[in-house]
Amino acid sequence: MIYTGYYGRDGKKPNCVGISNYVPHYLPHVPHIPCLAPTMRMVYDANKNIITNEEYETQYIALLESRNIPWEQLGYELQGKILCCFEKDDFCHRHIVARLFREKGFDVEELSDMLPTINHQGIFFE
Repeated sequence: MIYTGYYGRDGKKPNCVGISNYVPHYLPHVPHIPCLAPTMRMVYDANKNIITNEEYETQYIALLESRNIPWEQLGYELQGKILCCFEKDDFCHRHIVARLFREKGFDVEELSDMLPTINHQGIFFE
């Protein structure tokens, strides 16, 4: 199982990994997976309502496709991990990533408050 969450709730858990543009400075233990991060421009445009959620999703998926991410390998490395970003909202790129992993056959769900922690390192973590 791969989980999703956000830094404010899940950042201090040892199985948290960052999929945002950067990991907060107050969470130095959190590994970073930059290949799953949107661009800063996309985040800015979405936050300022310059682009719609649909436009954001289209741009983000195109960005991920351009990165040639080996989804299956990454999905196996992320088992038991919490994919975290800053947004607490319902609409966030982590939900798009979750859907893409589901489409590849992986089980993904938003973290509940009662998740056991698992430590693991792989080649995608910085």
